[in-house]
Amino acid sequence: MKEITVLSGKGGTGKTTVAKILAERMHRHVIDTDGFIVGYAGASVDEIVKRDGWEGFRKLERFALRQVADGEKAVVATGGGIVLSLENRCLMRGSGVVVWLKARVHTLARRMAADEATATQR
Repeated sequence: MKEITVLSGKGGTGKTTVAKILAERMHRHVIDTDGFIVGYAGASVDEIVKRDGWEGFRKLERFALRQVADGEKAVVATGGGIVLSLENRCLMRGSGVVVWLKARVHTLARRMAADEATATQR
């Protein structure tokens, strides 16, 4: 497997924003696992969860992570729940550097309230 930089953390910690900045500085691609899943499934996270439940979404999440881990060097922004799976945590650790982003509760609440995706993805 090639080395990737994985950004993880709760929703609203800035994974996508930080991934774009890091990727530019590291001359790498940005991959967002939720975006990968939506593109692969041809449905939004909300639609996938309604159709297949959270278990079905988590299976797609594992698939996406395996694909990303086997691909080019990249900065990967993960969904906040990707760490719920031991398999995912082991795959992330074995594929490169994992960075856990944190933010204060009031910062998370403010960011999530301002994010249009909150209603359909969280």
